Amino acid sequence: MTLSTFDIGLTFDCTWDLENELGLCLVKGEVTEVGYQDVVL
Repeated sequence: MTLSTFDIGLTFDCTWDLENELGLCLVKGEVTEVGYQDVVL
């Protein structure tokens, strides 16, 4: 069986910045970037 890998982008609402959301990128299960929501686009 071969496991495939893929990238995941998540966005979260945050109380400290109502205009922007928090963005989180995962590549092969590891966090590669954290920042504003546009990091996942």
